[in-house]
Order: sequence, then structure tokens, then C-alpha cells
Amino acid sequence: SIHEAYKELIKKSKNHIYIENQFFMGLKNEIVQTLCDRITTAFYDKEKKPFKVVVVVPLLPGFEGDPGDPGATVLRIQIHWQKVAIMSGNNSIYNTLKKTCPGINISDYLFFFGLRKW
Repeated sequence: SIHEAYKELIKKSKNHIYIENQFFMGLKNEIVQTLCDRITTAFYDKEKKPFKVVVVVPLLPGFEGDPGDPGATVLRIQIHWQKVAIMSGNNSIYNTLKKTCPGINISDYLFFFGLRKW
């Protein structure tokens, strides 16, 4: 599956990972944990080889529209779970890295970019 292929490629990555996806959510998938494991390995690498993860997602995942519109419930749910996976959940990529790599400067390893259609 694509999910298993992502995990395998993340585990085998040497110096960088670039992910571009419509959704970045950690619900019932192991991509977030696999990324955390790989960044942890890089953080504790005695040789301190450079390692970067770049994730590009659309600013508004899934559907176009204004999140404030009454009919945008699905869009708001997607934004919420994406935020939980990235930074606000107990098992988010940021919180997991803070727990497993004390002293890490996450911005040395991990970058998120949001694309917006104008």
C-alpha cells in the first residue's frame, strides 16, 4: 500500500525527505511516528549528518472554500486533525519529538509549508 511504501521510504532515507500531500493527518496511520523515529535517529547520530524533512500541504486541505462558511464542516474537521497531527495533539510530530529528543531544535530538522491558491 502507499502507507507502507511511505513508511519504508522514510526509514531508508539518508539526508532528506520531501512529502507533498493533500492531507497530513496522524489518525490511524504510522507516518507521523515513522517520521519522528527517523528524526530521532538523526538527532542522536554521533556524526551529526544533515537531515531535513520538508512537508508541503495545501493551506486548506481537501476542499476549496471559507472555513467559516456553515457548509464547510468537513473542511474544518480536516484542518483540526491536521493541526493535531502536526503540533497540538499529545502524539503530534512536534510533541513526540520534544519528548523523545530533549534539547532538540525542531526547526533544524522539520519544515511545514502551506500552499494557497490565489
